[in-house]
Amino acid sequence: ERFSHTAYKTASGLARPSGLVYAGGDLYWAEQDSGVLRYCKSAYTSRGLCSAASHPLLSGLNCPQDFVFDFTRGHVYVVQYGGGTAADRALSCMGTARITRFDLGLAADGSSAPLDVLTSGMVTPTFLAIDPLYVDPLTAKAGLLFWSDAGRDGGSVMRLALDGTELAQVMHLSSPSGVAVDTARQALYVTQQARGAAVAWSSYDGRWQKYVSSFSFYEPRGLAVDPSDGSARRRALF
Repeated sequence: ERFSHTAYKTASGLARPSGLVYAGGDLYWAEQDSGVLRYCKSAYTSRGLCSAASHPLLSGLNCPQDFVFDFTRGHVYVVQYGGGTAADRALSCMGTARITRFDLGLAADGSSAPLDVLTSGMVTPTFLAIDPLYVDPLTAKAGLLFWSDAGRDGGSVMRLALDGTELAQVMHLSSPSGVAVDTARQALYVTQQARGAAVAWSSYDGRWQKYVSSFSFYEPRGLAVDPSDGSARRRALF
């Protein structure tokens, strides 16, 4: 019964897909084995297929884990492993973790080359979330990145300004996985990849935190927020 509404969205042959974003009528995903961020036009049909073949948006990535878009500035941020050096590229998914910013066409702020915004302080970053419009009341810096890192300090959810500064721990909890933000309410939601897990809520600075669901989920992973009412939707592993 729980698979009764499953539909195949694309043709077979995906190279270990990870990360999934729907925006502007396009479906985007990363493929770890091929190191490519791809997209296709989504068609609202009973079969749920892409309306045409998929196309590469970015290539030459190293074991991409997740990605988020900043359409305001024309950027996409990618969590990837390895690739800083030739030796690191050879390690593939065992290489050094980094968060890299790429341009979407001609970036609105005039930048062009890919930029590693963070190359240290991470152990096993996996899921990303972004609030591109947040303005820090103390520093006046615009935009925040959040990510889960199960390997840092026994499990952490971290944040970073979009310029690569102001690295800080928001939450400390074991096995964090999916992260999502409610930008209208400046709220962060996190799942834990564990049996009997729940969904946790936090303010952006981590001062206020609480669980907002029962402890009844089985190793949830992805997480999304409905912007219309701030409700969180989680993706479970079966």
